Amino acid sequence: MIIWRTAILPVAGAIFAGWFLTIGFWDDVRQSMLVALSVIAAAVLVRLARGLPFTATEEIEVEEARSVVHAVKQVMRSLQHLIRIALASMVWLVFLKPTAAYVVSFEPLKQHSTGIEIFLSGLTGLVLSYVFVRILDVLRGDYDVVNLQGDFMVRTVERRKAARFEQDHPASATEAFRAPEGYGKPIQ
Repeated sequence: MIIWRTAILPVAGAIFAGWFLTIGFWDDVRQSMLVALSVIAAAVLVRLARGLPFTATEEIEVEEARSVVHAVKQVMRSLQHLIRIALASMVWLVFLKPTAAYVVSFEPLKQHSTGIEIFLSGLTGLVLSYVFVRILDVLRGDYDVVNLQGDFMVRTVERRKAARFEQDHPASATEAFRAPEGYGKPIQ
């Protein structure tokens, strides 16, 4: 299922960039954007190195472990996709101005230089907006994994407490109350 913001925000970024930002603007902010994308890529690498954040597996049920592993694998796929997009964005920013100059240098395309610049600027806005959307998706996925882990931790503690209560009070949990033998008889 496509989340609408995954499609709408990059398209809105592309439209905004195409109409309001020039290739010169992207060239001016290129260095800053490369630094920001590098920080994002480094953070993704650190998060990928963290791996499966669940260490105490002896207390959780099999289905709970499967759920956590599935959620973490989904986050890892999202992180891999994010780092690919961030690196591609970095390459695109480096080659944007030379690509624009090269494309406009062809004689038949010179008359459409404004449209080509709008398209390339819009494509840049699309790519960078998509990086932002992917960051939000990764954060949401990590948050969901933490919530899942929290739920499992609470269930584990509840099971442990119930087992301890059963161990400490075995008769009350298994047998109904019986009056002692001879209870209620007159004493002689």
